[in-house]
Amino acid sequence: ILSLSFYTDAEVARDGFSASYTTSRRNVTRQDRHGEGACMRPLGMESGEILDEQISASPGFYAEQWRAEQTRLHRAGAACIHAPTESAREWLQVDLRFVRLLGAVATQGALASNSTGVPCFVTAFRLEYSTSGSDWTVYRDVEKNKVIQGNRDDGGVALHRFAEAVVARYVRVKPVRWHGGLGLRLELYGCHIS
Repeated sequence: ILSLSFYTDAEVARDGFSASYTTSRRNVTRQDRHGEGACMRPLGMESGEILDEQISASPGFYAEQWRAEQTRLHRAGAACIHAPTESAREWLQVDLRFVRLLGAVATQGALASNSTGVPCFVTAFRLEYSTSGSDWTVYRDVEKNKVIQGNRDDGGVALHRFAEAVVARYVRVKPVRWHGGLGLRLELYGCHIS
């Protein structure tokens, strides 16, 4: 990670420009990226440490009066968004504000208290991650599969541990298949880079 700062005043800006910088290498050990307990601290979706303004979604979510707080793991009142079956256009995004190592994602559906009484849950999704918010990488498991298996019902939690932690500030969950609608609550697990 490179940090670069420039300081100037009117005199320097008028007469010319010079700069200096320092770099520091942040160490990420094999234990941080691999292993049973590696990078498995909840990052704050359920607890509220991740603020509502750090959570955004594609326009299809907003069309149905979606609210950020509805996407938190174990939160009551989760929304069920009605979208065309197997539309890959919708996404839910979390800005972690700082680059983190991600070790897992947990998903949960929306309880069947929606207007239709039908349980809603995402059965398969893709996960994309980015450090910049503009260049995205699709997560692939050890078999190089892009699609992650999601939930089998509306209340259970599906935990997907990554074979190797990924470096990200922004995370997008893109539903691929679902039952009843886009019912999606989640938590991200990871650790700080030190």
